[in-house]
Amino acid sequence: ATVDRAARAGLEINEGDTIKTGANAWALLAMTDGASLTLRSNSQLRFDTYRYDPDGDAPQNRSLLSLAKGAFRSITGYIGRTNRAGYSIATPTATIGIRGTDHEPAYYLPPGPGEKLDHEPGTYDKVNDGASFIRNPKGEVSVKPGQYAFVHHNARFAPRLLKRPPAFYQRHAEFDKKVAARRA
Repeated sequence: ATVDRAARAGLEINEGDTIKTGANAWALLAMTDGASLTLRSNSQLRFDTYRYDPDGDAPQNRSLLSLAKGAFRSITGYIGRTNRAGYSIATPTATIGIRGTDHEPAYYLPPGPGEKLDHEPGTYDKVNDGASFIRNPKGEVSVKPGQYAFVHHNARFAPRLLKRPPAFYQRHAEFDKKVAARRA
């Protein structure tokens, strides 16, 4: 049985664990393969599979994550550099894969009663460095540095590149400036 635990510096995360952040909270995760994840506020990320053996075969190393809601920034480590097929992020509407990447996946649910979003509900990905792809059963699109991709919550539509960044990415960039020293 799983039990909720309050976060603290140095807390170990295990395969199968889910990290949840509150309205004014964030989490910086340092992974054993050298990757770093910055989980944004109001987010929920599950570690479906995380296996890293520095002395093992690269194809055996895997990082398979599920983003149930919210957003995070991922700067991939050894797994992302040596076993790209072994690194993916699933959301309810799409799968995101990488090609050695600093990227920012996000998944936003449709607004509830009385709520309002400044963007459409669905899966997003922004690439800062490297490349990613975002796919669903209707298609796949490659995402390069400075590009933003989107899959609508209504999965009947293929992924597409956006002409303009959603406003939430500007808010994330401002936050990242504040925490850059901690990430380093």
